[in-house]
Amino acid sequence: MKKILLATTILSMSAGFAAAEVKLSGSAHMGVARDAAGPFAVYNSAAIDAAATVVSDSGVEFGMSTSVSFGHSYTFGDGDTFATEAGTLGAPKLTAKGSFGTLTFKAGGVDQLYSDGTAGDVGYTVTAGDLALGLVMDVNGDTAVGWSTSVGYTMSGVALSVALDDSSSYKASVAYTAGSITGTLGTDKAAAAAAVNTLTVAYAQDGMTAKFSASTAQDYSIAVGYSANGMGFDVSTNQDTEWKATASYDLGGGAKVVGGMNFAQDAYAGVDLTF
Repeated sequence: MKKILLATTILSMSAGFAAAEVKLSGSAHMGVARDAAGPFAVYNSAAIDAAATVVSDSGVEFGMSTSVSFGHSYTFGDGDTFATEAGTLGAPKLTAKGSFGTLTFKAGGVDQLYSDGTAGDVGYTVTAGDLALGLVMDVNGDTAVGWSTSVGYTMSGVALSVALDDSSSYKASVAYTAGSITGTLGTDKAAAAAAVNTLTVAYAQDGMTAKFSASTAQDYSIAVGYSANGMGFDVSTNQDTEWKATASYDLGGGAKVVGGMNFAQDAYAGVDLTF
């Protein structure tokens, strides 16, 4: 009798849902690299991503995603260039999506909207035509930022955005696109720091990209890139001549040859795989 009651309970709980859709994807990286002027070393790492969704009879889509990384990884141009991945399954992110918007749940894993340097536990996003709204809350109260919110709006080539949090930090920008050129004016004020205003001009057409950015903090950056027939390269520098150059060639089938070097003498060459 208990087994019959248990089966009846499970069926009644699942009756309002369609069959779950489960997806697996992954990536792998292998090659040789060096950190600054140190010796070259081999890197080999991989990651597996898992996602599943189920849709209720009322049309609400519930989702779960997680990932696991393992091996000896390399990150180009980062202070922690080489790392040993833990190989443990990450905490899952859960979502509920419908006409009301999207709710996201992950303790300490939902990026705050002003800066992803801190994270909350619950997020909410909704779009209504050209208007987009976002909110992230630190429900557990274990970070310096309790909440953040964002608003975005686009109209006739103009994109407006504002983001702020409860630490009195805020940023705002207005961008206008005309053909292949986009100009952006932005301001960014982090808590008690002075606001920094930035002008950015970007160009993109026929595989060619270029971007120039300058701010009232007396810094600037320049980046150019080109891609065609599976080949691509990107070069960038800034006011301190901190340059970086990368190149890639698509072998097809999810395989790509990659390489790069920078001003700090970091360098790498290898193959990236996606599954």
